[in-house]
Amino acid sequence: MKAVHHVKRIIWVATLLSFAWSCGQTAKQNGDGKTDKSPISDASAAPSDVPAKTVAAKPDPVKTAAPADPAASTPTAPPFNVAALVGKLTWNADFYNNQKGQAYTGFDGQNVFIIPIDVEVYEILPAGTTLTDDQYDVLYESPEYLAAAKAEVAKISLTTDTAFLTSKMGGDYEVGRVYELTSVKAGTTTVTAKYGATTLPPITVTITPYTAAQVAAGKQRFTTAVTGATPSPACAACHTPPNGVDNSPYFEANYPDAGILSFVATGVNSDDGYKSATPHVMTFTTPDQKAGIVAYLRSIN
Repeated sequence: MKAVHHVKRIIWVATLLSFAWSCGQTAKQNGDGKTDKSPISDASAAPSDVPAKTVAAKPDPVKTAAPADPAASTPTAPPFNVAALVGKLTWNADFYNNQKGQAYTGFDGQNVFIIPIDVEVYEILPAGTTLTDDQYDVLYESPEYLAAAKAEVAKISLTTDTAFLTSKMGGDYEVGRVYELTSVKAGTTTVTAKYGATTLPPITVTITPYTAAQVAAGKQRFTTAVTGATPSPACAACHTPPNGVDNSPYFEANYPDAGILSFVATGVNSDDGYKSATPHVMTFTTPDQKAGIVAYLRSIN
């Protein structure tokens, strides 16, 4: 999948869900034809309270890039029969923003806690078929491909246990569908997505019980600096708006509370070892602030 899809996905998600997330992403085909998401910009270039998951790029035996021509000002794709190729594509689906089978949110009976679940479809080229970068651009922008992708996206559905999570379809983009899940009580539950007759591996969602007081204490720390012997700026001094990419539920939903708190306090996520590219150390005035910062971050939508 080329960057054009990701730019449009970003615009759509930011507009429809108000989850502003990273524009610096591209993708490439791996040996199975599936897209790899490989951020080319680091969300932690500025101090970040919550890390964006980095997915390492995989070897690329299918896609064969044409040699670069320094003299060419406008790349030209060698001609090929787009409609015929689209008719030979096979399709599959996977979760775009959650590939660990675990998701995390909260519930306090007062604030609204939402996590997005993004299911994308992807094409698999016929065996023995290779395309240049320019040919991929032509393919992905063709009416035939867009119509085929739209038909595949329509096959996506998602089911929740409504005793724990309500589900609302946020909408479709060119190659996927986003659902907004809102917690209605604390506990552990399972989310199941289907692509046609295929059931994707389930996602286990942990809904942590919080209190409204914890959320309020976390918000107070987010907006207020710590002074004295261990000074620390207000989160809002760097993270503006508060629901920006590095605080978005789109990414936070991938990490348990301990991992997020570790990253906030030390710059290293204890869940997967992710380290902020910029030093990030946060101190707290009271235990309530420390106990509430993750609760507040999860309540930002």
